[in-house]
Amino acid sequence: MSPAPLVQALQQLVESGGSGNRLVIARGPAWFHCSAGNGDRSILVEAAPSSALPKARALSPNRVSALRQAGFAKRPGHVCLGRHVALDDPMAIGTLAEQLLGLFDTVYQEADGETSLASHSGDLEQTANPKLIEAMRMMAKKRDHKLRTSLYRALLDSKLLLLLTDSNSDTPLKVGELMRFDVYAAFTSWDALRRFEPRGGAYAVIQGRRLFGRLLQHNVGSLLIDPKSSVGGELYRNELETLADASHGTRRH
Repeated sequence: MSPAPLVQALQQLVESGGSGNRLVIARGPAWFHCSAGNGDRSILVEAAPSSALPKARALSPNRVSALRQAGFAKRPGHVCLGRHVALDDPMAIGTLAEQLLGLFDTVYQEADGETSLASHSGDLEQTANPKLIEAMRMMAKKRDHKLRTSLYRALLDSKLLLLLTDSNSDTPLKVGELMRFDVYAAFTSWDALRRFEPRGGAYAVIQGRRLFGRLLQHNVGSLLIDPKSSVGGELYRNELETLADASHGTRRH
């Protein structure tokens, strides 16, 4: 790929769309995730970590060092090394495009293959569930009936981000298996989703009272809540059935 299409895609991050524009630049298993908002004067660029790559393609210490020399640094609470690129210089985006294409060769050793661009334009996802997170935290400390009841109530009252197979589908994305049943994943926030999948992904925001019955229409074995976050959990099929039954007859919004 020549830098020109990438330059144009990077420019669109700050010249159109909303507050949560994103661009994933990929070559082979390697990728960079870029995010910015319309009117911003900087772009956040995050580099694929070893945990997101095939084991045989994991980054050596020397290649991680090369990323750091290119300006990428660790950020508390984030999996990816990141770099804020200021756009004060009119040549900044062109320079960034050339650097990222070069890093595919030097750091990720992906000299061959096509470079793909996948963009998303829109506002930042604002979904948050502080009451549910607190209920999960309390349940992790002490398991009793009262706390479980509070957790179930918080789940029913929540709005969760359910991972989908793609943006044109309403089919939940299978993330694992449990005794020949499918495991799905939902998240309390966009940040929680990206701790599981740093590139982001297609999702739907669904009220808890609608989610659990919907999952039972599939071959569901369990639902992970905020996997890879410090607070999370797993709901097994019998619990999903309990929650779906509790939703029955409740007014839908």
